[in-house]
Amino acid sequence: MSVLIKTDDPEGAYAPEIGCARSRRQRYIEKMDELGLSHRVFGSVKNPGPHSYDTPAGRRTALHNYEFPLQTGNYNPDILIRHDGVFTGLWPKLATRKTPLASLTQEFGADNVWLKAADNTYLTECAYNYKERGES
Repeated sequence: MSVLIKTDDPEGAYAPEIGCARSRRQRYIEKMDELGLSHRVFGSVKNPGPHSYDTPAGRRTALHNYEFPLQTGNYNPDILIRHDGVFTGLWPKLATRKTPLASLTQEFGADNVWLKAADNTYLTECAYNYKERGES
């Protein structure tokens, strides 16, 4: 099945979605160049499947072995806390004050404490449990 997307053509022409995807990619590159930012994609996977690696906070497992682990977030903190509009990253095993997760969520609010998942995204405790463990 082919999808046609209306183009910017004054005659109102339609083009296959693949052609539009390339033009979106080109617009993205042009915009990033205009802003002086890199348009490289750092999510390239070396080897699919779980990958274990060592960090100062202990052994971690990521969803994939990424080509650029630093840029894809492998070494980012295990927990992010949002307080007064500022984010603070924590590696619980390295913290001098050992605080249970329940205490953090009680102090800062459940929506302000985010845990890092295996795909290097951050989720609230409820969303993390749902995604990682299938709990509701």
